[in-house]
Amino acid sequence: MDLQALRSAYGTQDERTKKIIEQTADHRGVRLHLKGIAGSAISCIASAVYQKNGGNHVFVLNNREEAAYFLNDMEVMLGKKDILFIPDSFQKPGRFEKVSSNNILFRTEAINKINHSATRGEIVVTYPEALLEKFVVAEALEKNIIFIKKGEKVDGHFITDLLMEHGFAHADFVYEPGQFSVRGGIIDIFSFGNELPYRVELFDNEVESIRIFDPATQLSDKLIAQVTIVPNIQTQFGAEQQAPLFSALPKQTTFWFRDMRYCFDAMNSAYEQAVDWYQLMQKSGQLSDEHPFHTQAPTDRLVSSSEALEALQPFSTIEFGLQSHVPDAVVITYDMQPQPLFSRNFNMLIEDLQRLQKERYRLYIFMSNARQADRFAEIFQDLQAGIQYIPIIPSAENAQPISAGFIDKELKLVCYTDHQIFERYHKFSLKSGFAQTDALTMRMLMELQPGDFVTHIDHGVGVYSGLEKIEINGQIQEAVRLVYRDSDLLYVHINSLHKISKYKGKDGTSPKLNKIGSEAWEQLKRKTKARVKDIAKDLIRLYAQRKASSGHAFAPDGYIQAELEASFMFEDTPDQEKATIDVKKDMERKYPMETDWCVVMCRQNRDRHTRSM
Repeated sequence: MDLQALRSAYGTQDERTKKIIEQTADHRGVRLHLKGIAGSAISCIASAVYQKNGGNHVFVLNNREEAAYFLNDMEVMLGKKDILFIPDSFQKPGRFEKVSSNNILFRTEAINKINHSATRGEIVVTYPEALLEKFVVAEALEKNIIFIKKGEKVDGHFITDLLMEHGFAHADFVYEPGQFSVRGGIIDIFSFGNELPYRVELFDNEVESIRIFDPATQLSDKLIAQVTIVPNIQTQFGAEQQAPLFSALPKQTTFWFRDMRYCFDAMNSAYEQAVDWYQLMQKSGQLSDEHPFHTQAPTDRLVSSSEALEALQPFSTIEFGLQSHVPDAVVITYDMQPQPLFSRNFNMLIEDLQRLQKERYRLYIFMSNARQADRFAEIFQDLQAGIQYIPIIPSAENAQPISAGFIDKELKLVCYTDHQIFERYHKFSLKSGFAQTDALTMRMLMELQPGDFVTHIDHGVGVYSGLEKIEINGQIQEAVRLVYRDSDLLYVHINSLHKISKYKGKDGTSPKLNKIGSEAWEQLKRKTKARVKDIAKDLIRLYAQRKASSGHAFAPDGYIQAELEASFMFEDTPDQEKATIDVKKDMERKYPMETDWCVVMCRQNRDRHTRSM
């Protein structure tokens, strides 16, 4: 048995979940209250309902953190299914000072995918502050979406005029949603409906190719046949085109609430805070022109709790918290309890699992990684526990364990998590949008000032001299202008930006400029390679001497060491885990160690301390 067996247990064997499936099959405004749910069991139940009935399902948790953990649980249970996350538009929930472009992108992406779902339905996870903001109704959004297909005839000026009309800003290079750039017959567009920008290449008036590309390196990710350009749903639509999320979704949508009353109380509180903040900014004159409240006051842009409750009425609702706040809700009771506390005590854990095994429970333990699974196996074997359990190890399909364990007494099923057994911190994982890299990113390029030193991998150190439009094959394109010694010039096309990085040297010292075409830079690279080879030879000679000597071989890890490592508060990074394994291998050999393990361990402890701050 594996994770698939756990998924099917609730879909085919559980009579309680079958009742939910039957009640919600026709999506006709039913009211249910699921009592007794513990841990992450709701993700098992919800995934079974979705797989059987399809349709759109919106899960409203009490706050952003709860929503993130639940989203990860659903990703575990549904594997490759893309779970949509709707955040609020601001950098922090309930704080209205600064808008987050990435959050707006995720909101736009979610509503667009719901309206153009290519599957049996979409799963959306959100929280009260995100529901507070209105969404664009489907009809208005459809009228403002720009479709571009490969092979169609289109005028480049028409596309740029249309983008400007839809609120896109012209930039030299795109690096965040809502921007576009033009270089000859190439139009780069960063839509609010996709995590990466598009590159549309025109040959005369025909769309020759469409690519998704990385804005940091300017390298293509993949070719596509068509694009859907979605404008900023927060600024490009009037109040009459916006409505609560409940009104913007198809009627065949089921809403799931952890606590409905808390949700609407939180919305009401955030609504009042937004109005107070807006009035304060208006009086002080500090409200920026770019802020969404500048074009629409909070009373027009946000949803009151009474308006939201009214819009929710036609939909099926399922509450899975302690109490139901809907009259006449059908109650379905689950006999569950949360994972017990073991306080990092393996003997207590083994006694508990042995008792459950005697009572014919199916035992699942969700592991943080494969190494953790090996540690558990070693400990159980050394202690001769005799426990038959199913380890659930992260894979490409489920990248991490569920957030909270539980015991289902009726199904006789146990799901424990290793991070709860050892009271380790379990971090949720959310998409972060476009992430910058160490290469010269678009934002860094825009921040470079003429006179800054940069390094080109092929030509060495030069001086950044700005952006310049040059003619290439009869078309005007933009390039980075670099100045080298003797005023030599180098123009770097944006497709080659990954070859440039900002110069990093000793503080307060200016580097010598290289000359284009000279051997100096190549000689420096050759000398560096030769020096590296000399160091490698010295190391090989040293390793040979060590292997010819004798040393003390330490015994392999026992269960006590495995238990100690399994109980660490934070999960090791891949690099830390590899370093630990390498050090142990060295310690178990008969010749002197090759690793300075004191330095390695000090670095690991520093990294763990940094992550705990």
